Amino acid sequence: MGINLPFASLLGYFVDLIETLPKLAPRSSQSHKGTYGRVLLAAGSRGMSGAAILAGSATLRSGAGLVQVACPAEVLPIVAAGQPCYTTVGLSQDIRGRFALAALDELVEIASVPDVFAVGPGIGQSEAMPQFMRGLLERVHKPLVLDADALNALNQTTRELLSSRKYPTILTPHPGEFSRLTGRPVSEIDRVETAGDGACAMTDLSFPPPFILKRSALETGTPSIDFGVMNRMRRSFKLPWQPKPFQAEAVELYGWRQRAGYYAEVGTGKTGMSTFAAICQCLG
Repeated sequence: MGINLPFASLLGYFVDLIETLPKLAPRSSQSHKGTYGRVLLAAGSRGMSGAAILAGSATLRSGAGLVQVACPAEVLPIVAAGQPCYTTVGLSQDIRGRFALAALDELVEIASVPDVFAVGPGIGQSEAMPQFMRGLLERVHKPLVLDADALNALNQTTRELLSSRKYPTILTPHPGEFSRLTGRPVSEIDRVETAGDGACAMTDLSFPPPFILKRSALETGTPSIDFGVMNRMRRSFKLPWQPKPFQAEAVELYGWRQRAGYYAEVGTGKTGMSTFAAICQCLG
């Protein structure tokens, strides 16, 4: 069963998007992983272990030298197996596999070591979560990033605590979460186009932390493909098999890039397409 053409086109778009991100600064040969910051991430719950894995992996990819993922004890084996480059710690959980209030003391204790503490991806929602978040805001004395369900747990009391924090606090809501924080409809938030408008919207709240409004980068339509790479290969080599249209487009979209990822179903010819891409690199 093959993937369809739009999928390959969509992948190429995201690869283009990733390539526009700023590059990490060159690192000294005399440095080590401790030189580049320590991050503690509280994430995951029963059924949401993937959120912890993805967030932990993204933290590493962003340049952090040491990352520790704290998760409910039940999902620790899954989270630990998902990425070998971060460390993990399992904390107290409730009967539904979410952080228990007892995990608050455990988190505060280990939060004394890292430079930055992030919380929220996949932690779930419960009646105890606002109290859990209040405790973190009161007792964690370092830069704090609040994402996902950590934002959903903010009530009026915890919002007031945010305004009095003496340490940097960053909120990363998507439009739906931003709507719940500000009381503004999503349709109005979607019309916000400038940072000034966004900052103005935040003044409706009783706290002034910076925020990153997460939007979908997805665009409709198919990028223009001229198949120059495949045509150059056909002129240079006698291909052992004729690529199908979606395979040719995939090679065209990422074959000339130094770094790319290709995700496709079993049996769609990923090995052949990757080989073609490697040949493209040799051809320059």
